[in-house]
Amino acid sequence: EAAAVTLVAQETEFLDRARRDTAGIETLHGHPAHPPVLRDAGADNANLLVAVTRSDETNMVACQVAHSVFSIRTRIARVSNPAYQEEDWPQLYGRNDLPAEIIVPEREVAIALSRLVALPGASDAVGFVGGRVQLIGMKLDQQSPVLSHPLRELTELFPELHARVVYIVRDGVGIVPKKDETLAVGDEVFVVTEGNRVNRVLRSFGRDIEASRRILIVGGGNLGRLVAQRIAKQESAEGVTILEADPSIAHQADEILDGMKVLVGDPRDDGVLEEAGVHDAAMLLAVTENDEVNTLVSALAKQKGCPYAATVTHDNKYGSLLSQLGIDQAIVPRSATVSKILRWVRRGRVQAVHTLHDGRAEVMDYEALDSSNIAGTSLRNLKLDSDIAVGAIVRNGEVILPVGDTVIRPRDRVIVLVTHEKVQALEAAFGTVKL
Repeated sequence: EAAAVTLVAQETEFLDRARRDTAGIETLHGHPAHPPVLRDAGADNANLLVAVTRSDETNMVACQVAHSVFSIRTRIARVSNPAYQEEDWPQLYGRNDLPAEIIVPEREVAIALSRLVALPGASDAVGFVGGRVQLIGMKLDQQSPVLSHPLRELTELFPELHARVVYIVRDGVGIVPKKDETLAVGDEVFVVTEGNRVNRVLRSFGRDIEASRRILIVGGGNLGRLVAQRIAKQESAEGVTILEADPSIAHQADEILDGMKVLVGDPRDDGVLEEAGVHDAAMLLAVTENDEVNTLVSALAKQKGCPYAATVTHDNKYGSLLSQLGIDQAIVPRSATVSKILRWVRRGRVQAVHTLHDGRAEVMDYEALDSSNIAGTSLRNLKLDSDIAVGAIVRNGEVILPVGDTVIRPRDRVIVLVTHEKVQALEAAFGTVKL
């Protein structure tokens, strides 16, 4: 990115890793909420402060200091403790009180998991432009009818598909495909389509799986409760059971989750998993705070015949192992919150951002203005980089799958995929306002 970024932290190992893994970043050792430290980090000239430490209080104070002392325009705080929820204390986050945009990682993870429950055939699902456009991720198996066909033939095979493949993850490598790209077993494909055609797309790719009716959630803490509450609101999810090892946490979950079954026991124990009904569950969601427990329990569930197992992995250090164990989906809380943060980083006319492939690619919802570089220009004449793909255009409520001669008009909503390395090229082409 073109913006100058300074990372402030108290953990030297974390700073060392950041310098090693991220080119061009500045680092500073110190307390992230202390005014002298923030001043040394360049807060006097900053436009954005993102406070995402593990301490809610540190994040909140850092945003207050950024506002009161340094007049930083945009402030974002990660807040996880339910005691600070916006819904319960809206007055806490007013312009003159604690001026910050609040991101709750557990809420973002719960949203992601509830989408998977509603669409178990998908590995990812997110809506744009009020749901008119959907981005669907799918992992292809040997039964997929689209295998060995170039993408240009998909319209002939499925005339009413009305969808576009914008990204493929193959053997860990991301691909922005051309029309002659052929899909293979094991590919995770990301497709842009109309909101009312999602089930048709899933069926065409061989991923039309009936929504789950019996769900076992392992972990009754804050995240597990949020997931259960969201799933219980969906007509497709009935019979939610929560399994929690800590009796006190289980008791709290039982009081909050009215009408749901809450069981106490170690989920790593075969007998406990059987008693919780893993053999009858259509889906298992492992959402404890321990990655090892989540991975082991998900693997055990698959061994016992559970059709679908999704695990939360906080550090994502078992990424390649999870698929080998047969685990269907891994949710990384860090990745789930990056999209929310990028919405503020991108600014300008970017209405929404969703990250793919652990941040290696982004899908943006960009609104074209009269003054935009792209307004009045055909896609062919834009000469976009090969790592940029326009998936759809929404014009006056109509979803258009564009071709080279399609001209972008003012007030169009353009759904575009870009790899992380080509974000600046996209900004130059689209005229995105930078920080």
